[in-house]
Amino acid sequence: MLSRSTGVSVVVGLVLSLSCVSSSYSKDSAQIKALGFLVTPTVKLEQSYISNLLNQPTEKLDTWKTSISPAVMIESRLGIVDLMLELKHDSGHFSESSNDDYSDNYITFISNVEFNHRNQLNLTYSYEDAHEERGAGIAQGPNVLTIDSPVEFDKLNWLSKYSYGSEGARGRIEFSLGGTDVEHSNFLNVTGARDYSKHFVSGLFSANVFGRTELNFNVSSANFDYEAESGGLDRKSNRVLFGVGWDFTGKTNGSVSFGRKEVDFDNRVGRKFVGPTWEVSVEMNPNTYSQIHVLSSQEEREPFGDAAFINVKNSKLSYTVYFLRRLALVAEVRLLDSEYVASLTDRYDREEMFGLSTIYNLRRWLDLSLKAKYKSNDSNVHAFRYEGSEIGLYLDASL
Repeated sequence: MLSRSTGVSVVVGLVLSLSCVSSSYSKDSAQIKALGFLVTPTVKLEQSYISNLLNQPTEKLDTWKTSISPAVMIESRLGIVDLMLELKHDSGHFSESSNDDYSDNYITFISNVEFNHRNQLNLTYSYEDAHEERGAGIAQGPNVLTIDSPVEFDKLNWLSKYSYGSEGARGRIEFSLGGTDVEHSNFLNVTGARDYSKHFVSGLFSANVFGRTELNFNVSSANFDYEAESGGLDRKSNRVLFGVGWDFTGKTNGSVSFGRKEVDFDNRVGRKFVGPTWEVSVEMNPNTYSQIHVLSSQEEREPFGDAAFINVKNSKLSYTVYFLRRLALVAEVRLLDSEYVASLTDRYDREEMFGLSTIYNLRRWLDLSLKAKYKSNDSNVHAFRYEGSEIGLYLDASL
């Protein structure tokens, strides 16, 4: 077990030793070429101090966290097909709560087939052997008393997308078909009822109207099937969005879409949710050394407790300033409003997060980051009110 001083010494020592190695500056990671493949190995290290790890209103647990995340990306091109495979491992240790230690594995495979400049097919498959940390999701609030380690699950995602029409053409059409399967592997008396499958289909039509401006129409439908039929969580979700996208000479680009969402439950007579939905993403570059990014969306998240689903309104504002070529400063504000639809307590949360980070490129192959954030959650249910903070040192290294 690493002590606080030992964990800090390991990271600081590694930073000092790596910074002494001379290398030319470049933003790209080096790749290994072998047998027609491009291989890019990376590793990320974290040493951070977390206040209120379990997001509790009282009896807060403060701890040091040490994590390592090695990954390798393998890329190749076979004729008209681009292939990418990424393998990643992530493990973390908490000095004051070894029960919260975790070890996750991720696999992602992407295939892009470009038949010609108008016809493209994208296939994505991912697998996660991962965890949900205590203090979030199923193991939040008073549930940390009965769930004494991270909730573990297996998750499969797949997506196929066909596109007709090149970028900037007068018209473009996309059809998507995908799915998600989630199966928990521990605390089955609590988590077993939360295993589910999701299947969805969507269509997008874009029309270029003013050169760098396009109008978008998006329609999607998703089915959620839970293994526990008695929970009444099976549902169908339909969404329609109308919007506009733009890209003006590097100064600003983005998209804004608004529409309607309807969620209908199979086993809850008379229970239907109808409301507005939106997606907003705007990027502005006032000058050559700064960037502003605005995000806002309405999301439907999977429930826990007695809610039918969670209606989430997510807003984020970030401001980035670049100093010279190697240093960046990022300030971020995020608001998350969560309505627990059909819960017995009519639970409603508002989470606020404020973050500040610096990113410094020590060498072509090495980034060093110092990040700090504060978050608080205000809820009409006292057991879910909390506040906490985190400050950490991060290394991102490649060849």
